[in-house]
Amino acid sequence: MANTYMKPGDQTFDELIGDIRHGVYLKTFMEWNIDDKRFNERYVGHEAYLIENGELTSYVRNPVLELTTPKLYSSVDAVSKEMEFDAGTCGKGDPMQGAPVYEGGPSVRLRNIRLGGGA
Repeated sequence: MANTYMKPGDQTFDELIGDIRHGVYLKTFMEWNIDDKRFNERYVGHEAYLIENGELTSYVRNPVLELTTPKLYSSVDAVSKEMEFDAGTCGKGDPMQGAPVYEGGPSVRLRNIRLGGGA
């Protein structure tokens, strides 16, 4: 597990969401998966909010983002300058193996991405 994050950009968070008419902000996730080739990715939001006309509004329950790594990086059109990190654990298989990692980085804006819903 690599501690990988995006380089900070030049926008504030408010600037990042300011021109979004309809979207979802995934603040944290409760589950994420990436295949062994680091190609297919899946993220299930834990704390997520609807963005309407540049404002965070209601809570969104368990949004799911499934895409490929090239689609993720090619969809980024803005990155915030604020950085935030939290300690985490990368766990694998049976028997359980855990490695300490840091999660986070700047907020990023993805365009033309479709979200699914979780249970």
